[in-house]
This record gives sequence, structure tokens and C-alpha cells, in this order.
Amino acid sequence: MNIRSATIFGRCAKQAGFAGTTATRYRQLGDVLLVLNHQGSRLGRGFYVNLGLYFPDLLAQPLSPDEVENAFKHRAITPHPHVSWRIENTPDLRRPFTQEDLDALLKAEDAIGIEDLLNEALADTLDFVTSQVTRESVRRLYQQRRFSAIILKDV
Repeated sequence: MNIRSATIFGRCAKQAGFAGTTATRYRQLGDVLLVLNHQGSRLGRGFYVNLGLYFPDLLAQPLSPDEVENAFKHRAITPHPHVSWRIENTPDLRRPFTQEDLDALLKAEDAIGIEDLLNEALADTLDFVTSQVTRESVRRLYQQRRFSAIILKDV
């Protein structure tokens, strides 16, 4: 069996309500735009899940779906997300999501385990964003060292 992590990622993203059809998906949640990205590892079959937040009030103009799908591409003209992090750094995950867990599931070719882990982490991420994310709360969580993220100075 050869697990296609991008296929599992896409299925989980769609179930969680994310739009898009590429490695980068997006969802409007109240006053923020949450961006989700599947990044393949250069070291084998592994992958990472990157997340980003856009605060529309900080943008010069709204982003089109094509621009959002380019959010994590290096040479894209799309502005980098205002806040970016890896899914395992999302505060208050019910169950730890570690790269080691994900890699072990990939090695064991456990597609159901990968899907379960992603679905739980995405549900917790959506809960975090909808219940706790404002520009002020992101800065506060970061200052309290409860949120490991890259935060642009405008936030």
C-alpha cells in the first residue's frame, strides 16, 4: 500500500469545511481567514501541516481564492499570512499532534490513523480560532509562550 498524504489531507480539509483544491485550503471564520497547507517533506514521504491567519482589516484589498491558495509559496506575490504556525503548535489540542506521531503512522501505512489524527487536530484548530483568536489574544498567547507562531508586527 502506498499512502498518499496529500489525498488524506485534502479529504480531511474538505470535511472540516475548507475550500480550495490545492495543497493550500482556506476558510473564513468570523473576522479571520484561516489557511491550511500540506507541505511535503524533502526527506521522504512525510509531511507537515502549516496554518496561517489573515486579518482582512490589515490587508490593502481582499485576497482572491487564487491568491489565498498561493499563501505559502515562496515566490508568490500573495502577502504572507499575518500569523503562521504548524498544526502541532495549536494551543489546547485534545491530543498531542507531534511530527513523530505522524511519521510513525506514515511508516506503518496507517491511513485511518493519519486521518483520525488530522481530523481531531483540525477540529481543535477550528475551535481555537473561532473561540480565542483576535489580534490581541494572539499577541497575548505568544507573549505567555502558549502559542509558538510567527506573528507579523502589524498584528
